[in-house]
Amino acid sequence: MGGTRSIDWREQIELIIDGRQPRYLPAVFRMSRWYKARIHRNSLPAELAGMSLAQIEDYLGLARSARYAKICRIEFRPPVEKLLYRDGDLVVTEYRTPRGDLRRIARFGPGDETSGIDPTLIEYPVKSWKDYAALAEVFRHMEFVPTYDEYNRYDRQIGRAGMPMVIIGAIPFHYVLQEWTGYEKGYLDLHDRPDVFLEAVEAGNQAYVRMWEVAASSPARLLLHGINFDRQMTPPPLWRQHWLDYLSRFTREMHLHGKKVVFHADGDMSGLLELMLEADLDVADCFACHPLVPCTVAQAREVWKDRITIWGGLPSTLLEPGAPIDALLAHLDDLRKTVHPGKRFILGLTDMAMPTTSWDHLLAVRDWLAQHRDWLVG
Repeated sequence: MGGTRSIDWREQIELIIDGRQPRYLPAVFRMSRWYKARIHRNSLPAELAGMSLAQIEDYLGLARSARYAKICRIEFRPPVEKLLYRDGDLVVTEYRTPRGDLRRIARFGPGDETSGIDPTLIEYPVKSWKDYAALAEVFRHMEFVPTYDEYNRYDRQIGRAGMPMVIIGAIPFHYVLQEWTGYEKGYLDLHDRPDVFLEAVEAGNQAYVRMWEVAASSPARLLLHGINFDRQMTPPPLWRQHWLDYLSRFTREMHLHGKKVVFHADGDMSGLLELMLEADLDVADCFACHPLVPCTVAQAREVWKDRITIWGGLPSTLLEPGAPIDALLAHLDDLRKTVHPGKRFILGLTDMAMPTTSWDHLLAVRDWLAQHRDWLVG
């Protein structure tokens, strides 16, 4: 498998996201959680003993999964203050503002921290109507400090083995739902008091415009902004109302500076496909498809054609020990036929290799790639 190390994977990825014809099919898998869990449990396959994650990616014929690039860090201007501390298994974040204090609590389950699993959010910061004013203060005093040197170091570390992706995360409206209120409370509050909810969101929008300037001036080319789209949790009517304008403006600004805008498409995109075109987005990261969700790669291809790059298409459920390897290989064969001759497609997992992912299944993917990655052959 060592022959794939001579392939310039960055070049292939750049060709694909620019809509040009690649020679080879890049496969980029999120393997970090699987790797950390196996290290923690001392259960790495014997043939991988002593290997780093990057070496395992090479062994499997994968391009580098370069998702840890940073172009800025967030700081808060006085009088807003952020405090972060541990209390046993709890991770507590407090925000002190002139309009009141907010507290966020997350908890590590047994073995989560050592396995690289994030703590579970158990207490959202926004609990009452008055907390929205405090949240708006948090946004108003948020600063995005460039860390371009850090990005450049990471970029050199990745080299030609992959292409760094900067994960900015959710847009402000979605960020409030996910991290500050929870979906249930947030959507109910939006219905009951849209003025209060959207005032805090608008403070977030204005803060993030300051981030746009940092992103546009950065050396990064791939910027992931917009995550966890799903027809149930982010239904099309609400997406049009609360996501479309912001993302369209962000994408337009980034395109003026030569950037590509990525969105995290790990939910059911049925009913949302056309909206991604309206927002002029470029790349669908971790694209989820049948049998994980109803939406298929063929459906997305029919709508997006040569406009949006699909980065995904392989549900991680097909890599579980109980999944027939024949079904995995049949899915890959069908996928290759659907996306032939390889424009606008990067093979990736939806969403990542889980701790239970089977090594035998990963080896089957490795062998399949060795036979089918060259678009000029077969």
